[in-house]
Amino acid sequence: MDPPEEPHLPSTIQAQQLFFIETSQEGAGRLDAKSRHLVRAQARRSASHIEPWTLQERRQRNSGSPQSFKSKFKLASWQRPRRSNKQTNDYHQDIPIPSLLPAQLAAVNTLPIPMSLPTQRILQFCHAGFRTNKFSLNPRGDWMSIATADAGLLNAFLSTAAVLRNLHLRINDLDAVVHHRQEAIRLINQRLTVEPGTLSQQVVAAVAVLVAAEALDDNFATALIHMRGLSKMIDICGGLASFDHSPTLQRVIIWADFSFSVTWGTPLSFPLVQSLSHPLLRSHILKTETASQQTTSSPSNHPDPKTLLLDTLTILQSVSQQITEFPFTGGDPTAIGNTIYVVEYRLLTLIFSEIGIGYDGNEPFYVAALLYSILAIRDFPLQAPRHRELIDRLSACLFRWRELSSLSIGSGLNQCIRLWVLFMGATVSKDSTTRALALQGISEINSVLGIVEYEDFESNLKRVLWMDSFCRQHCLRLWDDLESSLSFDSA
Repeated sequence: MDPPEEPHLPSTIQAQQLFFIETSQEGAGRLDAKSRHLVRAQARRSASHIEPWTLQERRQRNSGSPQSFKSKFKLASWQRPRRSNKQTNDYHQDIPIPSLLPAQLAAVNTLPIPMSLPTQRILQFCHAGFRTNKFSLNPRGDWMSIATADAGLLNAFLSTAAVLRNLHLRINDLDAVVHHRQEAIRLINQRLTVEPGTLSQQVVAAVAVLVAAEALDDNFATALIHMRGLSKMIDICGGLASFDHSPTLQRVIIWADFSFSVTWGTPLSFPLVQSLSHPLLRSHILKTETASQQTTSSPSNHPDPKTLLLDTLTILQSVSQQITEFPFTGGDPTAIGNTIYVVEYRLLTLIFSEIGIGYDGNEPFYVAALLYSILAIRDFPLQAPRHRELIDRLSACLFRWRELSSLSIGSGLNQCIRLWVLFMGATVSKDSTTRALALQGISEINSVLGIVEYEDFESNLKRVLWMDSFCRQHCLRLWDDLESSLSFDSA
């Protein structure tokens, strides 16, 4: 279904959609050489988007008659009177609105907030193949029905979606981000003032969404205020167990905690939620008791480092496979979401707990695995500022890459894990020195494993962790860089 037209567009938008040729002067209508060139170029572009069989059919149908020699191109400003839908070059306006929210996006707005053009664009973006946090936050598919029932929560969600839209599309549209964030804060304060002594779960969820949004664009000052407020609200409500009736709201609150921890390298604020620790995917050996042990202060309570590494690896392999094959194999979205939660809880506790992970020396793998979970499994854009803390930690580890995964877990898998960690480091690093160091390490391991073809390189990475949607594009680019460096060295 095409997006509904705005009845009254702002004058600035109208001006952007108009392309006109002045006809009030003598000689108007006769184009100069430059204009004729532009018209011909437009005609070629228009024809290039026509399917070959369609173009041939039109030529056969129209050949031989004077009517057939009329111009077939149209300028961007030309419109057919019988068509009510406008075609523009704006990617966001061209996205059709699926029927996920037919009532909310219908001609009569039933949302608890005004339906402005920027808001409509954000909703279009959310419902046009947007996959971020699909399994980890919304496996039951009921998030939108929850969010659209409260104005404050909906505005908080739209501010987060606006940030993600900017990152995915590489634009800097801050107006919608600021507007919806300010509206969410205003409505939260209004609710707390008008209804003193009561604390609705929608208000708690709205604050949690704001924390995640502020972590997404690295806004520490306001995120800290809201995170402290969120912790107090959870205490007042009686802990996260009081949200057991709504697992989706629990996941939203947990994601705020995860986001704050990842972005600024702090320990988690909330304990493991037992109600989200089952069901889990069957094809791994993760035990929730093991994850609970990570919160204790004695290194003697930690499981064997070899078992912990292989267990974490097996879990993430299972999650990656289930998401890749879903829904063709009939997987359980709730089990996928729960497994993501438990393994990320383990990784965050290992990396950012007070006792750290110095006891086993596998920090590079755990940091790379957490980045993989966020970027590949949760499908977050790589350019988000929230990844800076993890990227810096991984980059620091690459300077001692020869020590990676020194456990006796089999020389073949050991080398593949080292190769995969270096691949992740080269993929996420924005520093040329760090990337060059990772490329050097990859070249050395390739020599040890006898890797000379791209297919062998990808096959060894797949032995560790792999999702096509994230890994292949970066793997191809990395292999090109490796070949370029080898050519330069041989020259």
